[in-house]
Amino acid sequence: MEPQRVDLSQGGIVTVCLGRGFDVTPEFQSHPRVHFVEAHRLRPQDVRQELPPNTRAVVLTDAIPHATSQRLIEEFKRRRLLYLPRKSSDAVRDTLRMLLTHLPAADEQAEAAAAQASPAPDASSGNGNNGHSSAEASTPAAAIPTVKRAMAPRGSMPEFVKQHADLREGTAAEARRLMGIARKLSFTTTVPSLEQAIRVAKRKVGVGDRPASATPQLPRLTAIATLDEILVQAEALRKYVETTELENVQLKAKLARLTESFQHVMSTQE
Repeated sequence: MEPQRVDLSQGGIVTVCLGRGFDVTPEFQSHPRVHFVEAHRLRPQDVRQELPPNTRAVVLTDAIPHATSQRLIEEFKRRRLLYLPRKSSDAVRDTLRMLLTHLPAADEQAEAAAAQASPAPDASSGNGNNGHSSAEASTPAAAIPTVKRAMAPRGSMPEFVKQHADLREGTAAEARRLMGIARKLSFTTTVPSLEQAIRVAKRKVGVGDRPASATPQLPRLTAIATLDEILVQAEALRKYVETTELENVQLKAKLARLTESFQHVMSTQE
């Protein structure tokens, strides 16, 4: 099936399953219709929950463990999703452009939906009917104010996550919490987009997805590591010296007895 046959105009997202060595495509890292998954880190049993339910198409890269890749493909087939294998980052970028660049802007979609939801003017209200003047009846529809939800400007997602996210928390739970904040601030986004932005922010500061790994471990100082090694070797040397000293005492005792016996034999022969 060709990418052009995927209809994203009525909603849905593209999920990109990244293998080892593939990075998030910078051009689309904050795109509300793109969700990136580090598939090479997934356990096969976690595949189903990591694919957002509103996924309409999947871009699948190389370098994904075989068991995970097989489970992903099974899930794509079960949900009848179009999946597009790609072997390079450039191919991933070009595919996303092909799938997404023809879509109208989010604010245009909102404006069109608002215009459709506005009540049509009453044709009988013109020419003085019902107390309305002909000038009022001929007012163009564009002059009727509509509420329009504008999509967040490009680049604002990282700032939103930086300001509100707690990177010590789990990615999924934190994304759901941020979604509540986004609604209060009229910041238009989706939970999958927030999850991806949180993952990107965590990678930048070297933080893992699990709370247990939220505090980066500082590398051990070379001097301390060297001292620890010296102490280990010193303990081993101490045990060796103790063993050697004991053996020396035993050998000296044996030598003394031999010397005494030899002297006794010599004296008897004289």
